[in-house]
Amino acid sequence: MLNVRLANLIWKDLHISPKELRLDTLRCGQSFRWKNIEDKWISVLQGNLIVLKETPSSVFYGTVDGSDKIEPLLRDYFQLDKVSLESCYSRWSQLDANFKLKSVHFQGIRILRQDPWENLICFICSSNNNISRITQMVNKLCVHYGQKVGQLEGEVYYDFPTLDSLVQDGVEAKLRELGFGYRAKYIANTAKKIKEEHGQLDWLYSLRKVSYQEAKEELMKLPGVGPKVADCVCLMSLDHPESIPVDTHVWQIAQRSYGFNKKGKSLTSKLYVEVGNHFRLLFGEYSGWAHSRKIVRKRLQGYVGFANLPNQVHRKSVKTGFEFTCMVVGESGLGKSTLINTLFNTQIIPPREIHIPQELPKTIAIQSLTSHIEENGVRLKLTVVDTPGFGDFINNEQSWIPILGDIEARYNTYLEQETRVHRQRLEDNRIHACIYFIAPTGHSLRPIDIELMRRLHKRVNLIPVIAKADTMSDEEIISFKQRIMADIEHHGIQIYQASTYEHDDIETISENREIMSKIPFAIVGSNHEYTTQSGHRFRGRLYPWGIIEVDNEDHCDFVKLRQMLIRSHMEELKEHTNNVLYENYRTERLSAMGFQQDASVFQEVSPQQRMEERRIANEQRLAKLQSEMNAILHAKAQDKERKLKQSEQELYIRHREMKEALDRQLAELEEKKRRLDIERTKKKGFAFK
Repeated sequence: MLNVRLANLIWKDLHISPKELRLDTLRCGQSFRWKNIEDKWISVLQGNLIVLKETPSSVFYGTVDGSDKIEPLLRDYFQLDKVSLESCYSRWSQLDANFKLKSVHFQGIRILRQDPWENLICFICSSNNNISRITQMVNKLCVHYGQKVGQLEGEVYYDFPTLDSLVQDGVEAKLRELGFGYRAKYIANTAKKIKEEHGQLDWLYSLRKVSYQEAKEELMKLPGVGPKVADCVCLMSLDHPESIPVDTHVWQIAQRSYGFNKKGKSLTSKLYVEVGNHFRLLFGEYSGWAHSRKIVRKRLQGYVGFANLPNQVHRKSVKTGFEFTCMVVGESGLGKSTLINTLFNTQIIPPREIHIPQELPKTIAIQSLTSHIEENGVRLKLTVVDTPGFGDFINNEQSWIPILGDIEARYNTYLEQETRVHRQRLEDNRIHACIYFIAPTGHSLRPIDIELMRRLHKRVNLIPVIAKADTMSDEEIISFKQRIMADIEHHGIQIYQASTYEHDDIETISENREIMSKIPFAIVGSNHEYTTQSGHRFRGRLYPWGIIEVDNEDHCDFVKLRQMLIRSHMEELKEHTNNVLYENYRTERLSAMGFQQDASVFQEVSPQQRMEERRIANEQRLAKLQSEMNAILHAKAQDKERKLKQSEQELYIRHREMKEALDRQLAELEEKKRRLDIERTKKKGFAFK
């Protein structure tokens, strides 16, 4: 298989003007095989891996060896040597003023010359469908029934399935599993009709050589091919450029700009023919090319690139891979390991060695087994959590505690990772689905079943299944399911229910309802393959009275369980675990730890109201500051006054003390003076004597 790296490609110029070819041609609903990755367009044509890119002046194709062998294929595919768009635009602009006005918006948009077989099957898929979903269906067809052509940047590309690959037994059932709905029958029956009546595809290719009307009539004899699908195939692969597929867009244009607004609101078969004839008379030989220009304008004008987001997500997902953790709970001997191995078609859980333990275990053992598996380049890290010992004890009163403890411990581990300061890539080991195995008693749920589901249903996506359904008759299974669901409803147990979204089409909604109607799934598991005398190979069980096919929906619900668990709802199970179950547990846990959420941060407030609240808050803050400043100033003034009074009092006391000292000193001096005067008087008297 060819392994290609973009960096190693040698680019060759097609030497074509943008007025003659733009790669926007590949996104307007003609082909559903092209992948737009950044500025590259990648697909498979006639077994060749093709890579294209566009520059302002031309279109280039990439080759590994630099050869020119791809160029003739591309020139034929885009009809570069057969139709000159510039001359056609000039002629059509003279014939139609509307075309002249709008033609500037869709320069270089061409009609492709595709393989008739591929084109036919793709447009059978387009019935009541949209481009995104058609592309997914066509990709599934190629992956499951086409041959590998090459690998580009790690992604595998496939050729379109051959006629022989789609006439095999079981194709219709397989396509229904893959989500094709009623289109599965049309694809399978169309392939069988061509094979039985014409042998190979030469008949289909020969329709290029007959008239347009004859080719259309022949195509409409095939299952699932109506006028529009037949016209699409005639225009885009059978060289009938006058073919005009009339869909809702064309009908609206005809009503708005070409006088059909008074002929009715809905597009009838008669109006379909009238609209086509009108454009054929107006534009002539290449009327199909001219009318298609009007349709693509709405799809292409203003393209900015966000339509490539799904491809970006796809590349990232394929690169990083996926993780899924599934817990299986049930009594020993109900086939838990066998079912897991059957679901993933490989030995995830090895067979256990039978040995007699010296001492019987007293508690349930929680065992975790991780496997890395790959399918068509998509990697899955699958972790299976088994619960051996559940229900095997004499006293099973609290047998649910270790199981619930393991589920909550995984939530705690994830919560601890989330609350780290430095977080690396979070490792998600939470339980995304819990398959609970119900013993096929045929009566109703046992107390242990009810108690376990009551304890677990708020912590995990609970999926009940009836084990070993081959031990019961169809009538017993129906009755048993009804009693189980009655018990579940009576005890308020919440089992997993698939969500329905607004953009889901009727087919998806009906498929979800069909899956949900099978709950609890009556399943049979088996890793053994058998071959019948007619050569039919199947997985199942062989009994003296007949066979049980695991993959036969008439025998058990295994296919529906696999479809829900793996093919259609695996990501939804993970999202429900993260967004609902884990968030509820996280809220409970953080609340118990004392954390409270301020609900006001989630209230929606108008800008004017928010400004008014901020103004009031600022005024309150200013008033508080003023009050605090006044209090500080008042305290400082009081302190100063107190200090001044204290100083005044101290000065007064000191003044009084000094005055008293002076008074005492004065009194002493007065006393001394008096004594001196007395002594002086005595001396004078003595002298006179």
